[in-house]
Amino acid sequence: METKVYFNNINGLRFLAALCIVVHHVEQIKHTYGLQNFWGSNVVEMLKHVGVVCFFVLSGFLFGYKILEKEQLTPKEFLLHRFRKFYPLYFVLVVTSLFVFPKVSLFQIPKFDYSILQNPLLPISYIAFLPNVALAAFVVVPFLAHTWFLGVLEQTYVVIILAIQRFKIKKVFITILLLYLIVRVLLKCFYSVIPTFFDQFIHQFNIDCVVIGGLFALVWNKEKFQKILCNNVLFIFSSAMILSLLIFGVKVPFVLYEILALLFGVVIYNFAKRKKLNIGFENRVFNLLGKISFEIFLFHPIAIVLGIKLVTTFQIPLCSVYLFGFCFTVLFAWIMNRLCGFLYSE
Repeated sequence: METKVYFNNINGLRFLAALCIVVHHVEQIKHTYGLQNFWGSNVVEMLKHVGVVCFFVLSGFLFGYKILEKEQLTPKEFLLHRFRKFYPLYFVLVVTSLFVFPKVSLFQIPKFDYSILQNPLLPISYIAFLPNVALAAFVVVPFLAHTWFLGVLEQTYVVIILAIQRFKIKKVFITILLLYLIVRVLLKCFYSVIPTFFDQFIHQFNIDCVVIGGLFALVWNKEKFQKILCNNVLFIFSSAMILSLLIFGVKVPFVLYEILALLFGVVIYNFAKRKKLNIGFENRVFNLLGKISFEIFLFHPIAIVLGIKLVTTFQIPLCSVYLFGFCFTVLFAWIMNRLCGFLYSE
């Protein structure tokens, strides 16, 4: 049986990343329903960026570590593992969002043109696990728009897995990173002649953040890198920079995601390497919430809408949306995690 490696504080960090995205979407959905909100503020916008980049880098780090531990990882093995672990819940969300919720008044979103769902290419894109393509090519679909992140992540994994069958992993990571940055620069230079779909697709396809996370995994056993990365000054600086960018809503043009990715890479590397590093993330509550963070990410828009419906129907103070939305999110996530538990076993 394969031995699982456990990294302290990682579950807590995973949950906090999911929480950033949940808060961002609470304000977005409040705005959609015409309720008082903070949508559009720099802090709320930064919550999305911080949460997304943290997930990308953490996923890349764990993915890179797994490749190092198990060198003969074939595309078939990887895809089967991912299918058993994640695809079933994703498809449950796709089917309910496209074919059930549009017919249920409780889940109908104001001002959304549901006729767009009649385009056969839209459901095909989601069912084929191309949600990022669907978002770039069509419109924001209620309860599904956020799944673009999963599409990018899985497509990135497939690209890397296929590439390392023929080339060394270090060269693969560095080449992908350089190619992506070159494409971004070219898009910036020739923005006026680039098709909107392609520009949006590349803008969302943050393969560089995943690769940066993977590069931190590649230096896992390199002593000289460990001496540089594992020190309190660099760890505190990186953590403080992330918090500063978030609290002050600082938007760094063009390279914001890359800067955040490097900062999170340092933080994650320290968490993984320094078992005695204790900043409060390692506890039962955070461990539980971190373990169901995928389900939290997947189903939180549904829970937020239910929270808003409850608050507006019974005229409860609007701030209660956070309480009900979070409670419903955790409840749904835990239930779905338990129901699909047998799919998660190795």
